[in-house]
Amino acid sequence: MSEVHHQAESDYKARDCVGETVKIGAGSALAGVVYSTVSNAYQTHQFDRASVFTRTGTSVKYFGIVGVTYSATYCMMNNLRHKQDHWNSGAAGAAAGATLGLLSRSFPIMFGAAAAIGATMWVFDYTGSSVRGPFGDATYEEREKIRRSHLAN
Repeated sequence: MSEVHHQAESDYKARDCVGETVKIGAGSALAGVVYSTVSNAYQTHQFDRASVFTRTGTSVKYFGIVGVTYSATYCMMNNLRHKQDHWNSGAAGAAAGATLGLLSRSFPIMFGAAAAIGATMWVFDYTGSSVRGPFGDATYEEREKIRRSHLAN
């Protein structure tokens, strides 16, 4: 089953790391602005439009830096290894987790977040980037055939 998750080297296409990193970094920083706005709305203080960036603005920085780290690491792993597989996601998740830990200035959090996020991203990509698995879109008949083939062995 694992051969489904590996891409042949002939299918490899080089990625534009700078373009992808800028795009993902801007998107994750925008997600940080949305998170900062929502968390700012639930706080009790004098209303000010700049408070999205002054009071809760660190979340914009955290979201942006972690997004940039993940996308840059993923793209560099893809281009260096000439493969697009689950190991790229694992390494990128570990780098993003380590960055998150470094931003909190704690080595135990850095190592724990690197291990947790790296393992989570590795498993997610290994299982076909789907919570439902590689057979999630299969019809009832196809799933029954797969189930019977496993029971016969």
